[in-house]
Amino acid sequence: PPFGLGAYEVSNRRFAKFVERTGYVTESEGFGWSFGVEAFISPEVNETITSQVANAPWWLPVNQADWRRPNGPDTGIQHLMDHPVTQVSLRDAEAFCKWSRPGGRLPTEAEWEFAARGGKKRRRFPWGHSVLTGEKKDTHRMNIWQSELDAKLTKGGKIRNLYAYGEHSLALVKEYYSAQNLASDGYAATAPVDAYGPQNSFGFYNMVGNVWEWTSTRFESKDPRAPPVDPNTMVKKGGSFLCNPATCNRYRCSARMMFTA
Repeated sequence: PPFGLGAYEVSNRRFAKFVERTGYVTESEGFGWSFGVEAFISPEVNETITSQVANAPWWLPVNQADWRRPNGPDTGIQHLMDHPVTQVSLRDAEAFCKWSRPGGRLPTEAEWEFAARGGKKRRRFPWGHSVLTGEKKDTHRMNIWQSELDAKLTKGGKIRNLYAYGEHSLALVKEYYSAQNLASDGYAATAPVDAYGPQNSFGFYNMVGNVWEWTSTRFESKDPRAPPVDPNTMVKKGGSFLCNPATCNRYRCSARMMFTA
């Protein structure tokens, strides 16, 4: 059946208007903290943090991190009003959708993929099958991570995935995100919601890359041998600016990530 989808990710400016008009309080504001990536947390705040995510030690719990202060109390969004809002939970996203238009809702995973591919089938990225486009194959179409370590990890034209190193993987990924981000695509963190132009013929921007996007689809493993999944686990799509072949090759139309709401 027909469905509607916004052409852009929700910007800080638009989310601020939603909060101003409704008085909505996000879940991270209510909790008083959220997670942040160590590379974007100031040394002063980092010194106060005593724990990390066990399976992703580059993610740290940061007090007073929320959508207005995405990387901690000494950060802000005044210069990022046209960038996508972050630190938004499933509940927050659903509340925004309901406010944004009558009957507003999150897309299902199938709807998201249809929109990302522009109605085409088996398309790796919204625009085609190559990360870079143009005559010289040097035009960036999305915001992902480019590290100074990529050259060392490249063999035969492909970047080796760090999760292939077994028990050393987590330490290597942490080191990877501590190294310099070359920002070859123009942005070291999030990019404006209208960056790079439309990614497909439907006119959607930043469907892949930049920030993860919630769907209304619950995550269910297709492998019967997999451990049970928390019933509140949802599918997110699109990958983010932190994705890279070395760590998170999930900026493809078909890729999915599980997040507990």
